Amino acid sequence: MVLDLETFAQSRGFTADELRRWGISVEGDEVIIPILGKAGAWYSRTHKPAGVPKYASPKGATSHLYNPLGLGPQSGEVWIAEGEFDTLSLVAVGAPALGILGTQTFNPRWQLLFDGAEIVLALDPDEAGNSQAERLTQLWPEGQVSRFIVPEPYGDLNDWFKKDRAGFSEAVLGW
Repeated sequence: MVLDLETFAQSRGFTADELRRWGISVEGDEVIIPILGKAGAWYSRTHKPAGVPKYASPKGATSHLYNPLGLGPQSGEVWIAEGEFDTLSLVAVGAPALGILGTQTFNPRWQLLFDGAEIVLALDPDEAGNSQAERLTQLWPEGQVSRFIVPEPYGDLNDWFKKDRAGFSEAVLGW
């Protein structure tokens, strides 16, 4: 299956221009997602919408935050989402978001990057997302973390974004 950026973008609720702005491209049947890795070196994480595995990083790459806005120390508010496209859904509507690349990949040392920030956890509303949200909540002082819950019938942030961008935007910006 050969993809094009316009078709893939629409399948996720974005425009091709939005994805290009964040450096996302399509090569053959893969979506290429740039990730800032160890020691400031970029690597390409691939997404195969119809493949197995769905996501892959180069051999030896360690998990990092997906941070298209460059959020870090001195951030006043940080939304933490699960995965690149959930993160980009938040960014597209104006939320200061970063992503973890799977529920088990948040390195506890990273919490120091956001010490003092208002943390909004927006992980998937499933067992893995709920469990990780409980663990992450413990990293910051009580009252510093809130949980944004994706309502039924949506499976995750990007699902809500692509089906009801206006409603998603209203809920996120009204948080």
